[in-house]
Amino acid sequence: MDLLDSFTDLKVLGALRLNELASKWLATPRAREHAVKWIVIKEIAGKISLSFGISISHAVKNGETYIFPFDDLVNYLAEYGITSGKKRDHLLTRYKEAMKRFPKVGRHFTINFKECRLWLACKTPGCHTMLKTEYTLPENAKFSWDGGTAKCKRCGQAHRYEQADLFILPESGK
Repeated sequence: MDLLDSFTDLKVLGALRLNELASKWLATPRAREHAVKWIVIKEIAGKISLSFGISISHAVKNGETYIFPFDDLVNYLAEYGITSGKKRDHLLTRYKEAMKRFPKVGRHFTINFKECRLWLACKTPGCHTMLKTEYTLPENAKFSWDGGTAKCKRCGQAHRYEQADLFILPESGK
């Protein structure tokens, strides 16, 4: 996201100082409420760019909208980064005007993740058939399974499987 690049008073602080401030902002209640876990602000070809990561504990669907508390971050950066009250007020006024014109910019993001299928390998010696399970989940998600029995279509043998027997392969064609 390059929205920060539009505000010169923040841009002149430089990526290093903005990162320091953003790291401190992560400890605020608002950042925690929105599950923001990391922020990286860097300068690429003279432009300030921001990226962030979240850790959501509830189930999410691909395409779900996530609202990033960008207003809160900008207010924090301005309050703790810009010492001149006049410059800070000018920046916040310009920011509020920009957000009135473009209310979703820098705030609304669509969650997209790679779906992964959970598989089992047949335990019959020499069979090596991969058994597709009914379970899919986002890449890197945590999953708990109490185990169960699965029958191989190739060799016809049924075996008991535990969570440690599961493995993940990305869905083909996605």
